[in-house]
Amino acid sequence: MYKIVEGLVSELEKTGVKINYDTEIVDVISGSNRVKYFVDKNGRKWEADIFAVNADAAVFRGYVLKRKNFSPEKLDRMNWTMGPLTIYIGLKNKLRNVQHHNYFLGDNFKEYADKVFKNPGIL
Repeated sequence: MYKIVEGLVSELEKTGVKINYDTEIVDVISGSNRVKYFVDKNGRKWEADIFAVNADAAVFRGYVLKRKNFSPEKLDRMNWTMGPLTIYIGLKNKLRNVQHHNYFLGDNFKEYADKVFKNPGIL
């Protein structure tokens, strides 16, 4: 599974994408309806054409974007479950007898989904 991540990172780096690790973002500086900078816990401003956030979306909205609907108090009162994982893979060759935009699920998807969404604590 981690080979997928390594492959994605390798391809991104080939195109000049710079990935910064171990950087805790604590604030955002915006202007003209767009993010200008992320600010890390050391006060450093990070500027980019595109920002990709590898964090829990609700926590990021509350902690960094300071949205009241995502405050720690509200998030603590919510019941959380594990989300499904989807991986999109592009191929350079055609697969015979496969139509465009297929979605493949394992034979046990219903059983798995029932466990995840009805009883998240058991997984």
